Amino acid sequence: MQLGTEISEGYHTFSELYDHRIMLFLALMKAASDAGLECGWSRRHDDGELCFGGGWVIGWITTPAGLQARYHMEDSRPLPPSLERPLGSPWNGQEETLTALAELMGG
Repeated sequence: MQLGTEISEGYHTFSELYDHRIMLFLALMKAASDAGLECGWSRRHDDGELCFGGGWVIGWITTPAGLQARYHMEDSRPLPPSLERPLGSPWNGQEETLTALAELMGG
């Protein structure tokens, strides 16, 4: 079943919420970089393969609590050139959790 992108919770469409998610993660990446945390984005995984065969990027932040990574389409938003890396960060074997994000907020 395909739901489409115009499904809404009454105010935002799914497409708008996804765009917010991308922008918030990019803003968090910049703040994390400014704070001295390792972060970046790449068109390639750590093994050199293009993300999903091309057209996608992976962005990540390495926190003391673990790696936070997000995929999004390369042309969905401007990416900060200063954070571009030739390869993505190696996956640490953990599933993404809210713990690493909470760590960034000091909690």
